[in-house]
Amino acid sequence: MKKILSVEYLLLFCYFLFKCFYLLPSGLLQIFDLFFIICFSLMSIRQKLVWNNPFLVRYSFFLIYVSIVNLYWTLFFPLDYSHLINIMYYVYNAFFLWVNISLIELNYVKYRKAVLSAICVSVVSNIMFIILGVGKIVGNRAVIFFNDPNQMGFFFFMLSMIYFFLKGRNIVIYLSLFVLVLSSASRGCLISICLFYFFLIIFFYYKSSLIRALKYTFTSIVLIMVLGFVFSNKLIYQYEYLNNRLEENSDDDSVMSRGWHRLYEFTDKCVLGYGEGGNKQFKYGEDDLETHSTWANLILSYGIVGLGLFCFVVQCYRKNIFSYILLSPLFLHGIIQVDSRQTTFWLVIFLSGYTFQNNFARRI
Repeated sequence: MKKILSVEYLLLFCYFLFKCFYLLPSGLLQIFDLFFIICFSLMSIRQKLVWNNPFLVRYSFFLIYVSIVNLYWTLFFPLDYSHLINIMYYVYNAFFLWVNISLIELNYVKYRKAVLSAICVSVVSNIMFIILGVGKIVGNRAVIFFNDPNQMGFFFFMLSMIYFFLKGRNIVIYLSLFVLVLSSASRGCLISICLFYFFLIIFFYYKSSLIRALKYTFTSIVLIMVLGFVFSNKLIYQYEYLNNRLEENSDDDSVMSRGWHRLYEFTDKCVLGYGEGGNKQFKYGEDDLETHSTWANLILSYGIVGLGLFCFVVQCYRKNIFSYILLSPLFLHGIIQVDSRQTTFWLVIFLSGYTFQNNFARRI
């Protein structure tokens, strides 16, 4: 592998670059996931996949339990395939982690270059789409090529975390990612990215010298003024719209709509879990929707046992308090959204631990 960028890393670059183009109604798998599938196939043929990674081992235990619980409940609802479909999502995430971890351990420099380059190109492209009015808009919320604004907000929130954990230093990219999340007007993502950036500011100042800290501060102020001038009208409208959304008491934010009430109404299911599926076992009539929270969904679907295994996965590599603190915005977002089936969700959890374990963060 003497080339600057081998085929596998190029395919991964394409995956992250085109992942924001949603052509299918599902938010999880899209046509451009073919880049990843081809990458996995090539690595399998060339026998480049790493087998003995501790994070993969821990995730495998979680995956096995997820599969057992969902297969068990499939027996009670044989005509409902949602439990089996959810197993496939976690299996797909396992393969995604397998490829990314293997590429990192084969050549971290190439991996970092491929992913950071894809993020930069993606961010610049989507900023231009918004400026030129390309893509969809729902009300006053930008969607671009996603299916809904929340998908867009979560995607760029995840990119901001991945960019940091891979030692991305470009302040323009950080501010542009914030603008993209703001454009989506996703309240959960905006609160989470604000908290994440607050921790980043503390982290950068803690790790930097005085001269470097002043440089970051001056550069940030200048860039904020420039972005504010370019997007002045859009930001004013977006602020007013977002302020109205935060003030309104919509049913979408209620405990009932998120499914948290099921924790005390179905406490007998909170030990081993009732499976992640169509929720027909609730017998609520029309209220058979998914529990709309990562944490509530984990407890109800896989019980205390599943939650314990999830925490067992998260704990891997973590010996530094910063790795937990910087990951907390992701878990905050999980209070009101189901993120655990997303590939980037698991990648961020891995990178946040792996980065500090290998002291990459000290050199930011």
